Amino acid sequence: MNNFFIIKKSVKKLDNLAEMYSYCDETNCGEVAVCEGKKISVVGYIDQSNLTAEKFFLNDSSNPSSLKANLEVRFSGDTNTNQDIFNKFNALAKNQNNPVTVSGIISGFDMPIMGTCKRGFNLNLSDESAID
Repeated sequence: MNNFFIIKKSVKKLDNLAEMYSYCDETNCGEVAVCEGKKISVVGYIDQSNLTAEKFFLNDSSNPSSLKANLEVRFSGDTNTNQDIFNKFNALAKNQNNPVTVSGIISGFDMPIMGTCKRGFNLNLSDESAID
């Protein structure tokens, strides 16, 4: 009799974008942050004005005037999968006052800013099941 084990990648559940950025920590450019490559689940608000077929921004507030943090969320599936993800987000974005939970893999990139450099992050979704 064979014993098979399924190893699930654990998901770090975060209540908001401030927790996500705290988890990722202040990482210098050229370095890999502790959160990179990890699967997270984070709560935020869809920025309907920045919703495209490839990506959107998740904000920490439904009110643009009180926005403190946002996160670029990218669709990393094939064309049909990306369209399914877009359709689901587009439907959810119609009510901007309702928060959504998205799950995906964090990736990092260097952001040169006025003579300094800061590490930035994206959340990559692979299918529409990543959205609650």
